Amino acid sequence: EKICSPTLINIIDKLLEVGSLKIRSLSSSSSFISDLSDEGKTFRIISKKNKITKVCLEKMNEINDIYFLIRLYPRMNYLQMNCINNNIDLESFLQNILRIINNDYNQYLRSMIFHILTADNKMIEKLNQMINSNKLLVHYTIKRVLDHIDLQWK
Repeated sequence: EKICSPTLINIIDKLLEVGSLKIRSLSSSSSFISDLSDEGKTFRIISKKNKITKVCLEKMNEINDIYFLIRLYPRMNYLQMNCINNNIDLESFLQNILRIINNDYNQYLRSMIFHILTADNKMIEKLNQMINSNKLLVHYTIKRVLDHIDLQWK
């Protein structure tokens, strides 16, 4: 089942002491909540109060799912994405995520794991080159473990 953002926000509001969260998928309408709405105010309050540091997203429908999670869980230091659509350009996807993290001065997120069926060493080399050429991270490691890509940085 998919969960929509207002429902997720209400659940988190009731469980402020939770440290990790596993989400099957977010609905397409879960993208950014307007800062002008009542839900936007609730979103900002919940994002400041919750203590979630580890998030596992079973199925990513669109890149906005990740942006939403990064904003909702600003203390998140570990993000695992178990099913990324093979149609997604992983280089652009990762580049956008790292830029968002750097632009938002996210000081906590330091580890991401992607489950990609087509992961191989060539993909790791391309991602490594993209990160270095765009100066997105300085002290980091990226490796492939079977069909997972593990990216960690300081």
